[in-house]
Amino acid sequence: MGMGLKLDEKYHGMELPGKLKMGVSGCPFQCAETAIKDIGLQGTAKGWRVLVGGCGGARPRLSEPLTEGLDDTQATATIEKIVEYFKANAKPNERLGRVIDRLGIDHLKQAVA
Repeated sequence: MGMGLKLDEKYHGMELPGKLKMGVSGCPFQCAETAIKDIGLQGTAKGWRVLVGGCGGARPRLSEPLTEGLDDTQATATIEKIVEYFKANAKPNERLGRVIDRLGIDHLKQAVA
């Protein structure tokens, strides 16, 4: 089963403080627009790169790299930690990028380390 399907099965419909969109692209061309998703997985020759905090809309924000070189197990574990971080730190209707703007990327990095 592909990574996108695994993530959809686990997280689709989950109750969260705000909208949380994920995208998975198998290569750096980002066909799934991972740079403008709250959580993006981008396939590279060395494994998955995890991007966080992107969004489109009226106040767009490009995602920023969180970690890279992960295998499938490490990537899914990292996403689980990001989702838990989001649940614990987001205000109602706040997107992950705004949480990062408010608390800082280092705060998130410490939480998922």
